[in-house]
Amino acid sequence: MPFGKGIRMCLGLNLALIEMKLAIANLYWRYKLEISPDWCAVMPAEDSGVLKIGKMQAHRDNDEGMMTKVDTYVSSPIYHECWLEWAHA
Repeated sequence: MPFGKGIRMCLGLNLALIEMKLAIANLYWRYKLEISPDWCAVMPAEDSGVLKIGKMQAHRDNDEGMMTKVDTYVSSPIYHECWLEWAHA
């Protein structure tokens, strides 16, 4: 845990969370999020299927399944498929 827990919890937790929210807000203020122009790549049939990680399943046969996150600790999708791009506003 990055900020600790209980009586030994980091005093700067709330400040750090506010700064992270401000950083994300600045990204959205200065840039816009767009879908990549090559988002609809054709997948071969042998690559499609279901990937099971613990209790979660991800389907490779649609874009939503390909962009599913592994868990809350991993910031990239299961198959490393993300069709979003930051563009200048």
